[in-house]
Amino acid sequence: MKNRIYFIGFAVGVLLSCHILFAESFENNRIEIYISTRENLTQENYVLEKEIVRFIDEAQASLDIAVQELRSGQINTTSNPIKEAVLRAAQRGLKVRIIVEASYLTPNSDNLNTFAEFLNTENISIQADRNPDIFHNKFVIRDKDKDTAALLTGSTNFTDTGTRRHYNHILVLHFTGERKAYFEILDRYQEEFDEFLSGTFGNKQPSQEVKTYRIGNTYLTVLFSPDNDPDDYLLKTVLDAKETLDVMMFTFGSNSPLLSGVINRFHAVKYIDHAPTNQPKVKVRVGMEGKQCQYWSAYSTLKKLGVPVKIENTTAKLHHKVGIIDNKKVILGSYNWTLSANEDNDENVIVMSNSDIANLFTQAFDELWNGVLVDQD
Repeated sequence: MKNRIYFIGFAVGVLLSCHILFAESFENNRIEIYISTRENLTQENYVLEKEIVRFIDEAQASLDIAVQELRSGQINTTSNPIKEAVLRAAQRGLKVRIIVEASYLTPNSDNLNTFAEFLNTENISIQADRNPDIFHNKFVIRDKDKDTAALLTGSTNFTDTGTRRHYNHILVLHFTGERKAYFEILDRYQEEFDEFLSGTFGNKQPSQEVKTYRIGNTYLTVLFSPDNDPDDYLLKTVLDAKETLDVMMFTFGSNSPLLSGVINRFHAVKYIDHAPTNQPKVKVRVGMEGKQCQYWSAYSTLKKLGVPVKIENTTAKLHHKVGIIDNKKVILGSYNWTLSANEDNDENVIVMSNSDIANLFTQAFDELWNGVLVDQD
């Protein structure tokens, strides 16, 4: 494993501090993980934005972008680095195809302005989704079938708030060298993107079986909703927890089956009839976005049942959609733990089995749990 660890330091006469960004590469640089932290955001070192721009700038043939929002203008009113990177790609002659969520294309919004600019730019084709529910994907396919082929996904929208203010993550997978079985991951994402291009959104018929792929010693299971009904697989993953279960979630609905899994692992009882299970209790921590702790959320249920839960209540948002199981597995992607994410929205989620990757997310969660998130009665 070759680490790519970024350090931020500052000195006033002497070195006062050094902050580690949660950014590493794994499996001979075929897997990259970037997680925004309080330090790099407050010091205006926008690692997620920089890596998205770098990913786009390194494209040589094509970009297929599926993202809920692509805009700036809320906290960065002077530029839009991601949009500008897409325009540079088009100017280089790359074929760029983009799909975004229609409901954000409101009059006088930067989403609509960006959409209109792309619509009138040579080499870019852009369309809005046709799903009455939410097009919530966040992924980019780069240079499929080329040596520079790669996939970028994660929790962040391509917005200034997503990359400069909120707590988010991105995952980059590279598909280079001799074609291996794991290249099918990119094929699967391409099939999903092509399905959208054909006008099919919110498809409730599984188009592909759920598969697990291997990159070196890392196992990755790829799921899309609503095609693959991810809750079934994710619930089994949560119930596999034997020692620890950490959840950092933007939206956690009380109607999500995953709530019963979290409660099961904390109390070692069934959620419905409170009958004992044969599994041991585990150490559970749940971090949630405070603005999403409304009447329909899992927050009050978790609190009532004694599950340790804290919230983010600043102007930033905890926008992750992450579960960490036994410091060995990580659930990540665009998928909030809600029933609508499973049944209605267009989403993508990956389950990764790699203790080093899980440890990176645990470190990021520890930073939030110990220094950002707060208890609220």
